[in-house]
Amino acid sequence: MDQIEQAQQQQTDAIEQAAKDAADQFVVFTTEQVSEAWANSELSHIQLISTNKNFRALPTKTWDALLAMHLTIHKYETDFFDCDAYSIVFCGFMAWYFDVNGVARVMDNSGAHSYNAVLVSDDGKTCTWRKVEPQSDTFVGDPPAGITVTAPSGAYAAQSGFAVTT
Repeated sequence: MDQIEQAQQQQTDAIEQAAKDAADQFVVFTTEQVSEAWANSELSHIQLISTNKNFRALPTKTWDALLAMHLTIHKYETDFFDCDAYSIVFCGFMAWYFDVNGVARVMDNSGAHSYNAVLVSDDGKTCTWRKVEPQSDTFVGDPPAGITVTAPSGAYAAQSGFAVTT
């Protein structure tokens, strides 16, 4: 097995383990609970659209691990692979590999930006929505040490637009 194949196998193994860990951490919330959390979040002015009746939320610590697994590597290319493409890929990655549907693609018209929101439950009884920047795989406002995340002014204003869950 060459180095590339070995690295790919290590990543596959790590994703499989993270998926098992996430499955042990799922907390299920109803549409009503998720809608109430949305109404109480910074995203409340953005319309949430979903056909799901139940949603899987995860603790912040588990989200941190999954964000680290995402490993954004695609080159940014204005209009062809930019913020909206990153947010679509993030939704698909979380649903495909981790069976998490507590993810939304946010189209923030007020900020002329697209990003994600994830459903978080740290106590297993209540849930909240947190913004995620899929271009850096970080919670908005929580960049890891040594990484500077820059976004246009008002990129996360969340005053108008819509969001669609996976």
